[in-house]
Amino acid sequence: MDDVSFDVAAGSAFALVGPNGSGKSTLLSLLSTRRRPQRDGRTVLDIAGADALTEPARVRSRIAVVFQQPSVDVKLTARENLKYEAMLHGLRGERRELRIAEALDTSGLTERGGDLVEDFSGGMRRRLEIAKAMMHRPAVMLLDEPDTGLDVRALDDVWAQLESQRATHGTTLVLATHRMELTERCDAVAVLHAGRKVADGTPEALRATLPGGALRVEAEAAALPEVVSALIAMRDHWDEQARPRIVRGGVVAYDESTAELASALHEKFGDRITRVSYGRSTMHDVFLALTGEDPAA
Repeated sequence: MDDVSFDVAAGSAFALVGPNGSGKSTLLSLLSTRRRPQRDGRTVLDIAGADALTEPARVRSRIAVVFQQPSVDVKLTARENLKYEAMLHGLRGERRELRIAEALDTSGLTERGGDLVEDFSGGMRRRLEIAKAMMHRPAVMLLDEPDTGLDVRALDDVWAQLESQRATHGTTLVLATHRMELTERCDAVAVLHAGRKVADGTPEALRATLPGGALRVEAEAAALPEVVSALIAMRDHWDEQARPRIVRGGVVAYDESTAELASALHEKFGDRITRVSYGRSTMHDVFLALTGEDPAA
């Protein structure tokens, strides 16, 4: 990692976004104190008011980590998983039972509390993971690829659970993901590429860096370079981020007049173009424009 810095507002949802190898997991390892940074006089890791360099135990008491790989015991019931997690944090008696009941309720698992986790769907297991992580009321929750293996509906359920924790307990969420649609739900985003931060800001502010809307063209493979050349010829100047480029079997460009460009391409290439669409820019477009790479590739 090199030259990476950001501030996360308390109670906000913050995304570290980038493809595999961009540095997301390394950053989470540093924030969770699983990895210690080199002491170079410039490194500062303040987490919920504790210094990760000099007070790692204090940091660990204030955070929770939801790993990409499941940590629930599938041979136990949901209630038993929560009970053992509560005991690890010193919760006993009525206080423990109240926390377990609340965790089952907020995760939508009250009716399944006595069922073995091995019978749960992927989405249910992920919700139980988050419920476990919240048992000691952490100030910050670190989530590594929380959407792994989840379909859209399951992801909606998990996100609703996380939002409930933010609203009820003021939990700060820091998540690492390569799923651009998930960043649209966050308050702020840091875009990582090759171990460096290349941009950060709100999703709205980052999308605003692209001019106009996004034009996407699907065409015969042999026609793709010609489509890029034609688009370049249609404009006197293209901003570096907005310029036409080939991505995953198609062409994408960003411009104020996407409808006009689409019409001109149809006239020029006819049935060699199989599909043209245009609309507002997304966080996927932002990442592609900033790095030249597809985050999902």
